[in-house]
Amino acid sequence: MFEQSGHQSKEYDHSYASNKAKTEVLGNREDKKDYGNNDCHGNDFSIRNRDAQIQQINREYNAKIHEVKHQRALISYEKNQQIRNLQQEK
Repeated sequence: MFEQSGHQSKEYDHSYASNKAKTEVLGNREDKKDYGNNDCHGNDFSIRNRDAQIQQINREYNAKIHEVKHQRALISYEKNQQIRNLQQEK
């Protein structure tokens, strides 16, 4: 039983040494943040997609606001209230 625990510690030491060597060669993954975002090409599509969605939402809400402004059935107070609500939703 004593030998078995000694055997386990040798395996652990080997594993630790192996991981330490990998870290020295490949670099620590935590250090990656120091180099900035190197994956700029992978994020280009998602940024463009997000921007397109934002523009679409803005267009939709601007059209709704335009409709409210030109509704003759509403009084000024009601128009302003609906416009404020739409701007908050936007």
